[in-house]
This record gives sequence, structure tokens and C-alpha cells, in this order.
Amino acid sequence: MREKRLNGRSAFRHDYQALILGIILLLFTIPSITFASTWDIQTVDSAGSVGEYTSIALDSNNYPHISYHNSAYWDLKYARWNGVSWDIQTVDSAGEVGAWSSIALDNST
Repeated sequence: MREKRLNGRSAFRHDYQALILGIILLLFTIPSITFASTWDIQTVDSAGSVGEYTSIALDSNNYPHISYHNSAYWDLKYARWNGVSWDIQTVDSAGEVGAWSSIALDNST
């Protein structure tokens, strides 16, 4: 397992990354035709140092799909809202991957 280090010190990001990711995701979970009077803030993934280099797309149900980077292990991760909970998986972990991810969905999903 690799850990990013900067000047001999751990370069782990603090919990603010998960918080920022959760706030951004919140914007995409509210259907575009209605506006809620309250906010529903969720942390999608807080395991390790995650949340950098995010890319978000909405499917035909207005459910968010997110690709993002785990900077502790240099992995590419993917999360999607299935209508009830978040499905999270590591997409690629071979080498130093995951930075500058970009996600697009086709109409068949």
C-alpha cells in the first residue's frame, strides 16, 4: 500500500475532502424540477484520503455517478446513487491512477 508523502510527512487530506464531496453531491441529488426546503447532506465515501479530482454526471433518474481519486493509494474510485444507497467500488488500482478523472454516461443506463 502506497502513501503519498510530502517533505517526509503524510500528505493525507483531512475530513474536509469528504465534507466537500458530500456538499457537491447534495446539489445533484435534488431533482431538477423541484427544490427542497431542507438540505440532505451525505458523506459518500470517507475511507482513507478520498475526494480529489471528482467528476459528476447525472443519469436519466437524476441519480449522481461520481468518479474520484483516492490519494492515499493512487486509486480511481467510482460511486453511484442507486435510489436507496451509495454503491462504491475501486475501478482501477494498478499503478498511480485516478487523478484528473472524468465521467460520462450514455443513454442506456
